[in-house]
Amino acid sequence: MVTIPVWLEQLQQTPHKDFHWFSQEEIENRQTHSSIDAHLQKWGLTGETADQARSLLQHMVQVGEGFRVPGANESIQHTVEYWLNQQDPSQLWAALHYHTLPQLFFPVGNELTAITRALALYHAEEKGEYPAQCRLFVGLLEGLTLSELEHMLLFRPAFGGFRVRGSTTPLRNNYPRITELWTTHSRSLLRLIWFEHIETLLVHIEYQPVQQQQTIASYNEAFGYHFPLNIPVDVAELLHGFVNLNAEQLFNEMQELPDEEVNFYLFILANILPPSSTDALTTYILPFYLHPSREIREMVIEIVQEYREPSILRVLLQREEDPDVQAIIQDALQQMEA
Repeated sequence: MVTIPVWLEQLQQTPHKDFHWFSQEEIENRQTHSSIDAHLQKWGLTGETADQARSLLQHMVQVGEGFRVPGANESIQHTVEYWLNQQDPSQLWAALHYHTLPQLFFPVGNELTAITRALALYHAEEKGEYPAQCRLFVGLLEGLTLSELEHMLLFRPAFGGFRVRGSTTPLRNNYPRITELWTTHSRSLLRLIWFEHIETLLVHIEYQPVQQQQTIASYNEAFGYHFPLNIPVDVAELLHGFVNLNAEQLFNEMQELPDEEVNFYLFILANILPPSSTDALTTYILPFYLHPSREIREMVIEIVQEYREPSILRVLLQREEDPDVQAIIQDALQQMEA
């Protein structure tokens, strides 16, 4: 039998349009007919992540549901679910919709004001400003086109729709194709940056920071992700299944790569640095100028030139011993100072 804590009984007696609380009988019926294995199959979890989800769900019971948010197809409504942990019934946990991974349930408190505050971002109107942003390397998607990627994301509950669709015409050289989309609940903006010639996807995310740090930290640990801890849970959910590395993590990973792969990832690293950040350039790009490979040093020169930092180029010129590379730097300086 599910024991309802006093604070939840008080919530059940407080009418509110965004809260529908289940009766004791409804809660018992849901617990009786709920199948954890069915949930795991719904999420496609296996191995350790399935075991973790099973452990999380073992003592959880749904006690209510809340506001509805239209999906990308407005005929579909996503309803927030409220869950109670019977081992620690001190507060509610929220799932943004029926298909939410257990690892992305997050605590919302046990008072009406706290719950509505925790969920306010997830049913907000379109935002004009996004104070936080990050850029991540999402992965090498061999054999996958941008259109196929868009189609795959289209069926995820966290997908809220396209804002701007990139051209489907193949672009020359190294210029990426870009698709902008937003998430269903937090309306966060994601800019998919697709380098077709190397089958590589980056993502630039703009969002309102939230206070679900412990949930995101646990989610990162469970799946080996590196999302910022203040990112909305629907962003993490939309990108579930993809690698995500920020500049620091990719830089660290590159220290273990064979020489022939460093140049490839150096190009990617340059594209996930904060724009116009000399500090990031100094921290993550310049160390590779110590590399014995001329090709890698020339890539560093090209990146510095893109940042239009003549003072850094002069430092590289002093370090460089190869006359041909010295000539490349001098030419870059002349172009920059012309």
